[in-house]
Amino acid sequence: MFRDIFLFEFTYRRGRPATYVYCAIAFLLGFLAVASSVIKLGGPIGTIHANAPFIIYRMTLVASFVLSIITSAVVSVSIIRDFDHRMDSILFSMPIEKQNYLLGRFLGSFVLLIIINSALFVGFITGFALGKIVPWDVAWKGEELLPFALSSYLHPFLLFTLPNLFFTSALFFMSGALGRSSLVIYLQGVLLLVLYQIAIAFLRELDSQYIAGIIDPFSIQTFLFITKYWTPVEQDTKLIPLEGAMLYNRLLWIFIGMVALVVTVRFFSFTSARSKGGRQVKEIADDNLLAAPVTLARIDSWVYVRQVFRLTLMYFRMVWSEKAFIAIVGSGIFFFFLAASKIASVYGTGSYPVTAIMIDQINSSFNLFLTIVIVFYTGELLWKERSLNLHQIYDTLPVPTFVSLFSKFFGLILVYALLFLLLILCSILVQTSYHYYRFELSVYFTAFFWPVLAAAVSVTMLFLFLQVLSGNKFAGFVWCVVFFILNALLNQFGMEHDLWQFGSATLGSYSDMNALGHFVKPFVAFKVYWFAFSFALFMIAVVFYVRGTESSWRERWLTGKQRLSKSIAFSGLMAVVVFCCSGTYIYYNTNVINTYEHTEDKNHRKASYERTLKKYKNTVQPKIVESNSTIALYPSQRSFTAEGFFYLKNKSTEGQESIHIQSSMDHHVRTEVNFDRPFKPGESYPELCYSIYRLDSALKPGDSLKMNFKITYTSTGFEEGRSNTDIVFNGTFFNNSYFPGIGYNPQLELKDKSDRKKNALKLRDELPNPDNNGITSNVFGNSADHIRFEMRVSTDGDQVAIAPGELVKEWKENGRNYFHYKMNQPVINFYSVLSGRFHKRKDHWNNVELEIYYNPGHEYNLERMMAAMKDALNYCSQNFSPFPYKQLRIVEFPRYNTFAQSFAGTIPFSEGIGFLLKADDPAKDLDMAYYVTAHEVAHQWWGNQLMAGSTKGNAVISESLSQYTAMMVMKKNYSPELLELYLKYELDNYLKGRTQERDKESPLVSVEDQPYVYYNKAALVFYTLQSYIGEEKMNTALKRFDEEWLVKKGTYPTTKDLIKSIASTTPDSLKYLIHDMLESIILFENEAVDAVYREDKKGKFEVTLTVSCEKINALVPGQDQREPLNDWIDVGIYAKDNSGKEKLIYLKKHLIKKKFTNLVIPVKVKPTRAGIDPLHQLPDRHSNDNTITVKEFINITSLPIDLN
Repeated sequence: MFRDIFLFEFTYRRGRPATYVYCAIAFLLGFLAVASSVIKLGGPIGTIHANAPFIIYRMTLVASFVLSIITSAVVSVSIIRDFDHRMDSILFSMPIEKQNYLLGRFLGSFVLLIIINSALFVGFITGFALGKIVPWDVAWKGEELLPFALSSYLHPFLLFTLPNLFFTSALFFMSGALGRSSLVIYLQGVLLLVLYQIAIAFLRELDSQYIAGIIDPFSIQTFLFITKYWTPVEQDTKLIPLEGAMLYNRLLWIFIGMVALVVTVRFFSFTSARSKGGRQVKEIADDNLLAAPVTLARIDSWVYVRQVFRLTLMYFRMVWSEKAFIAIVGSGIFFFFLAASKIASVYGTGSYPVTAIMIDQINSSFNLFLTIVIVFYTGELLWKERSLNLHQIYDTLPVPTFVSLFSKFFGLILVYALLFLLLILCSILVQTSYHYYRFELSVYFTAFFWPVLAAAVSVTMLFLFLQVLSGNKFAGFVWCVVFFILNALLNQFGMEHDLWQFGSATLGSYSDMNALGHFVKPFVAFKVYWFAFSFALFMIAVVFYVRGTESSWRERWLTGKQRLSKSIAFSGLMAVVVFCCSGTYIYYNTNVINTYEHTEDKNHRKASYERTLKKYKNTVQPKIVESNSTIALYPSQRSFTAEGFFYLKNKSTEGQESIHIQSSMDHHVRTEVNFDRPFKPGESYPELCYSIYRLDSALKPGDSLKMNFKITYTSTGFEEGRSNTDIVFNGTFFNNSYFPGIGYNPQLELKDKSDRKKNALKLRDELPNPDNNGITSNVFGNSADHIRFEMRVSTDGDQVAIAPGELVKEWKENGRNYFHYKMNQPVINFYSVLSGRFHKRKDHWNNVELEIYYNPGHEYNLERMMAAMKDALNYCSQNFSPFPYKQLRIVEFPRYNTFAQSFAGTIPFSEGIGFLLKADDPAKDLDMAYYVTAHEVAHQWWGNQLMAGSTKGNAVISESLSQYTAMMVMKKNYSPELLELYLKYELDNYLKGRTQERDKESPLVSVEDQPYVYYNKAALVFYTLQSYIGEEKMNTALKRFDEEWLVKKGTYPTTKDLIKSIASTTPDSLKYLIHDMLESIILFENEAVDAVYREDKKGKFEVTLTVSCEKINALVPGQDQREPLNDWIDVGIYAKDNSGKEKLIYLKKHLIKKKFTNLVIPVKVKPTRAGIDPLHQLPDRHSNDNTITVKEFINITSLPIDLN
């Protein structure tokens, strides 16, 4: 009997069209994940080959997670089908054993699911085979693939697909067999995804990633744990071994799947009545479902209004009473609360729950749940009467079709509205839990409720249209998924403009400073555009809505012609008119009065810039020695004008007959230039904003000329996509990139390797090696060295304008505010302009005026930021050189970008990175507002006073030394445990960066565009260097380096000069560190193997610690070499203080000469933890095992054991 049931189930499923649809979906999922950029399953990254085993593992895991929805639909229906087809009474009266019946159904479906999931791998293989010849762009099209290896596909299939498929099938089969609910079948797969998202949030918070790897049902965390620090070479070649956490994880979830089957067999009942059957009868007989409007003798429009109103409320209550709906919403809200436990976290430090951040939290954590609700309940509500077999009664009632459809539409809108109100309430509860009581309801409604509801309205009408046209609920769901795929595919076929992207244009991030800013106008225009489009489709849905027994399209067409009344036709026509008019209005704004550039057009322009103008790259030009300008800001109009002059000086040894001017390429900007001596226009390249001017007489060496300029920045209408956020209503912040530059600018070249290949460009020229001496160009380009600077800025009457320099004068005139700034000494050619409605906090350090300009309401971190300014100024002035300016300002700008940037005496600081961070416990939380402030103040020395030469490694002198300085400032004010936490974050980010490297990792001495090296690794390296050679010696070296190069005008230091200076104060016994840390790539494998303590009679303790250490040279990718050990490495011991917190009681360097080393260390208090490199100063690939719990030593020979 088992064999018959199994074959019947398999044969039945094999003959169903849905099976082939599922196979097609799995195949397309695999194919598009490989051969397009539409579907992201964790595909190609960095330098890893596109078909590397690591990539196939990643895609398999994500796909098995996604395809669980199909698993639910296939395996659950095998049981529910007998009830839906009224076969249960016949089957259950036959002599069938329950075990054979259930297992036959299950295995028949399971084998089919194996075939469906195999299509995913066929899609992978086909995608790799055809990816180079498909007509659209593929990320790896121009790259080589690894030779085909069956094991690369078979191993992920056996390791992940089959076990995941088994336990999800068993769980879904159990819920289908015991629940016998059609809605459960459709939603349980989705609910599993939802619950898994919640579980992942818990798993990521676990200190032990090993435990997280064992209990993760889909093995995603297991995979991440095992491969966390795999190098690109390892990712290209290694297969995951079935051992440790992976073995335990697979066995655990296979066992859970078997338990689910046992439970199913044990509790399944051969009865036709479903559980709680009486209640179901009640539901069918519910007055609400039969409460059609009473037929009146007189029918008018008000009757229809009352019908729509009553039916809307009925459908609204119907959805909110659904257990599945409550489960989805409850899961979503729970996930929101969970995500809100660490709001906008930076290095583990959360943020204050201001309304803007809470809205971001709602959108990011609830977006998946809202999509689920819209997709499923458009179908569920549209086909509700049919699912209850009431359609033949309901559809004969005298209720017009448009009344029924509009009622369901409005019912769903009411559902969304209440749901959004509930989310706002939950958000307020979160704010309250943080003791934050500034509830901005108006912001919730303008930045969240109405925008999201507007988007939901259009999407709901579209999905109702797709459901109506599909003719049945399940096909409608498929078409909704197809819509998402097609909408994402549009970019692949060049349709990037938002006019093609359904539901495009959002309000972006709400800013406390700039509110919704200039995004409202395009948002409204696009929402009207897409609403009109959706409403026109909705009118078509009204015409072709299925009533009664209509099934064929011929019947629906004939019925539709009868339904097409004048009012429906007029409504649809008006929607088309509004759609066309709004589309024309949008096109006029984005493409006529503004410039729209397709991505390929932008790349072509950059490629043309290089091809056309690179011949001028080495043309010697005069340099800017003075900038004097007057800027008129009009924030309310998002415009400005700038007039002024540069003094250009010929610093070369030859006369210069031409001046090359590179103007801003921003289409808002118009630039005019002239000189104080006779000249003639030379070659001009308007498309590239590059002009050459011929002087009547050459500019002699040492001579100067005056270059006058006028810049006009004008905003008109609105742009497509993310428009300019430099010039805004409140919080304007831009730099001198809008001003004309001198000569060819390499920063305007096309940088991405694949884009360069498409445009037939060779690899970009590398920067010179740091070995070169006499570097005369700096990191800010060839336009200038240090310059004299003066600026007058005016702005709106309610704003303050800020530029670098001392505020010489401030006045009002004609309702506008005017400010005159002047630097007291030359600065780098990099300056900024800011304007906003600020409050100001003032203080001073020595004779330096300290100011923080901030948005009212953002006072949270002002004291700590001010303290960081003073501490950093004090540290740098004492250890490096005096602070040269009379003022130092921090100025807040909107959170459209989240960074801080240091200009001479001025530090623009995003509201999203420092002003809103919340360090709850100074003993536990990293105070990142303090740290970032210290880092940016350090840039006043490293990067502003002292510029690096334009060579490889230049970021070390600016960014890495600022990292070091900020850590030293923190070291003076924070505990070693907090520094340990910070260094652990930096180590983790460095090791993660290595796994995603797109080229090959460079050592610090020659690093270029690798932030994970010159930020994260550098933090470890420089902290380690000072730990070994001593902070005083390190600072002596840096002071010499600073003083030596500050006096050299026109030439710039390199990392080789920095290393030379550090080496001068480093003992010979430790100079190996300079090579290891700065000139090579050295990694460690440190581990605390065992630790025990003994207590003597005097109450003192002796710790016996066994450590393991390996030193690895990873300079050559894929050729890791074990290095001989002769290294001094920290050994640390922890104990608990009176408050129960662990503190370092012993930290000393020991010479490690071999892999295993035994150490005996006396301590005064009872130890709790001990290990090697406890502060994570060395780049260790697996730092979680650096310390181990110290156990009490038990002498077995002294135990009273009777061996007789």
